[in-house]
Amino acid sequence: MRRGGKSASNGTKLNKGKYYPLEEYLMNQDSSRIKLSFEDIEKIIGDILPLSASKHCA
Repeated sequence: MRRGGKSASNGTKLNKGKYYPLEEYLMNQDSSRIKLSFEDIEKIIGDILPLSASKHCA
């Protein structure tokens, strides 16, 4: 069984994960383009991003 999250149809719990708050934030935006700083993302997820986030370009 996974930790946290809401129950799936088969009774197991779904793990929403560290970045789920970011997914919710993005899904609730009206724009197809959104500009966020690393600091903005950290505030949304309530945690710091890994160092690799600022070292590697997407």
